[in-house]
Amino acid sequence: SICPKGWRLPQREDNTSYESLLIDSYNVSTSSDAALLANPLSFIRAGYYYPGGGYFDYQGGIGDLWSSTVYRSDSAYLLSFNGNYVIPQENYYLGYGNSVRCVAH
Repeated sequence: SICPKGWRLPQREDNTSYESLLIDSYNVSTSSDAALLANPLSFIRAGYYYPGGGYFDYQGGIGDLWSSTVYRSDSAYLLSFNGNYVIPQENYYLGYGNSVRCVAH
């Protein structure tokens, strides 16, 4: 696992999914990521690594956090956010270098 012992990536659907944790527990709006950027969550819009070009892109503009749930053999679900939206169950190509956020078991 990419997470330390006692921690894990959120799954797509369960009581510790991004949707449950952020929207149900922290009342995060899906029209803005302001609550994600503030304490106690302090998420960052780290952008992603684009392997086709070998560079990082959208730092400060987009935040994508992998979940542990596979969508297809080449993609998985993630939480995606920028200043205009929060999407807790987006699916994305696994080749991109996105961030992770581990949660306690």
